[in-house]
Amino acid sequence: MKMISKISSSTNVNSHGIILSGIITEVNKGSEAARLWVGMGAGQARIQGKFELKDAAGNSLTQFTARRSYLGGLGIGGAGMVSMDDLASRLGKTVAETITQWLHGQKVE
Repeated sequence: MKMISKISSSTNVNSHGIILSGIITEVNKGSEAARLWVGMGAGQARIQGKFELKDAAGNSLTQFTARRSYLGGLGIGGAGMVSMDDLASRLGKTVAETITQWLHGQKVE
């Protein structure tokens, strides 16, 4: 995975800091009708992105993909919806959890 980003020499990152960059690669609102009539994961809303951690000098430390999806709110699947803003917020939490795992020595992909 190649991230398209440059670290400016004017960033205010201390020598022990890390920099997170990323790009959202998929946003799919899903289908309420498919969730209601088919269920079992059909029509799910999803959001995905590719992310990279760099050290203060701009050297890549790790790269990973994060994804969140929503199946619906009524039983297995169903017609319920979350907003894409809420799903993006959940993706942000997943990214934060992944970074925490990496900081504790776990391999991330």
